[in-house]
Amino acid sequence: MGYLIAVQFEFDPAKSASTKADPNRKIDFEEAQSITSRDDREKISAAEFDRRFEAGEDVSKFMDLSKARRPGREVQRVNVDFPKGFLAEIDREAERVGVPRQAWIKTALASVLKRSA
Repeated sequence: MGYLIAVQFEFDPAKSASTKADPNRKIDFEEAQSITSRDDREKISAAEFDRRFEAGEDVSKFMDLSKARRPGREVQRVNVDFPKGFLAEIDREAERVGVPRQAWIKTALASVLKRSA
């Protein structure tokens, strides 16, 4: 048996204004109900955005991907010291398969980790 819970919403103009003033949000409740394309040529409702997305349409013009993140795939830079001869072997193998050194190292490490899992 499922339950239906009704939540009543009351618009609070002061809270909406304070949300817009928050430097992490920069948008009020009324603005959040519509989405404007990056070139400012088209404005659609959130419901229309959902409909287009669910229909498989390209909605990328409505998204700012500059701060997009892939959860679980954050990058952390590390420094690793290799003996010169070992690095030369890595470089030869990377050149043989036609990839940069860093890509070869990542692929080799991923392969080892996958086998040991």
